[in-house]
Amino acid sequence: MRSPARFGLVSSRPLLVLFAVAATLAPTAIAWAEPEVIVYVRRAGEAADATVTVTDDDGHTVSCETENGQCSLSGLAPGRHLVVAQGRDGRRAESRPVLIPADGKVSLFVSVP
Repeated sequence: MRSPARFGLVSSRPLLVLFAVAATLAPTAIAWAEPEVIVYVRRAGEAADATVTVTDDDGHTVSCETENGQCSLSGLAPGRHLVVAQGRDGRRAESRPVLIPADGKVSLFVSVP
């Protein structure tokens, strides 16, 4: 069986252009997949202000300071992380593992002592 390109029906040039465009857009697509993490901190059922730190397996750390018990984190890679919160009074919760998905909106609830 003869290929369609042999008869001039398909040119390889558009295919090369398609691959070039895909290679250019690939890093952008990865950036769009970053999860949006909203952190809620509570103490005895009430909103509490704290510093929340999330660390991945490679040691990359992202932190936020809550205001009225809420903050958001960006720049997190998907995967396993450890999260810890330290209240304004200096008391620190034990770190605990969390799993951050590849994209979408994530709610992370943390309590401080």
